[in-house]
Amino acid sequence: MSHPSLDVPRLWTLARASLYPALRSRYATTTLEIDGRTGGRPLPPLMQRPWVADLVLVLLYDFGQHMSYITRQHVESWETTEDELWGYAFHNLKSLPRPRWDPSGDGVFRLISEATYEETFLLLDEARALLRFAGHAVYAIPNRGVLLAADGTDTLALRALIGQAQALLGQSAFPMSGALLQRTREGWGRVSVPASLQAAQHALETQSLSYAYRDQKTALDKLFARERTELFVATFALRDTDDPAQLQSYAVLTEGVDTLLPQADHVIFNRGVGGLHPERLAVPWATLQSQFGQYLEGPVESPVRYRVRHFPTAAEWRALEAALDA
Repeated sequence: MSHPSLDVPRLWTLARASLYPALRSRYATTTLEIDGRTGGRPLPPLMQRPWVADLVLVLLYDFGQHMSYITRQHVESWETTEDELWGYAFHNLKSLPRPRWDPSGDGVFRLISEATYEETFLLLDEARALLRFAGHAVYAIPNRGVLLAADGTDTLALRALIGQAQALLGQSAFPMSGALLQRTREGWGRVSVPASLQAAQHALETQSLSYAYRDQKTALDKLFARERTELFVATFALRDTDDPAQLQSYAVLTEGVDTLLPQADHVIFNRGVGGLHPERLAVPWATLQSQFGQYLEGPVESPVRYRVRHFPTAAEWRALEAALDA
């Protein structure tokens, strides 16, 4: 699915039968939005609603072979209300053939649908109720077209859920989210996993975020090249590890370089690059904020970046070192 199409029917009576809701990453349109800032085709306002974590609910028009985002311009031409619009979309989703849950190993189940929209079936009570542990299920949507579930009371199944989601993230052209989700009496929200799984959960979220930052950097680099803007877009990099469940991120801040810095687990300061005695200092993000936060301008962009024009003075460098030793 690319830029919103202009060939969606202009008549509401024709369009409504092919409208569907869909869960998407809120970063899915990052490249389009950035590309449209100067010289490109501006991204029109889309029909979407915030949902949970880094996911949004969007409206799509289904052509069969491809789908297009519904924009507010489409809605204005239909002269209908938003409530009616979303109502038809959910009615169409509920009318699709009933999906099923197939076991994918170690207590994890994957939703299978003949009509796509796998990830969006999460919104339907009827689809979730097909799970024997529906009352305390935990869900993951690592890729478009993938919906996984496991029993939230089974630690081993949760570990397997995280592992399968992380493996699938690395195989998809359309990564979605690293969030683990659960529906409670209060509504949808992120899951608090046992302490033994928190590092693995963080690794899943970090891997997912790396794809969003990758696409964002590509689009920003192209934008700044067109504008001839001297602003370095730092990479959200992943540390090499033999254990995927221990994955962490880092970004590099180099002396004398005006930088757009992603929010990573660690920031590596490079001092004296090109000199006889270059130095590096790896600082956790929390320490960076407490000791250096006054120099973080923003946040800007989504996922979040901060503009950093300042580099630690000798005294600030020593303060950062002292904070690491404390």
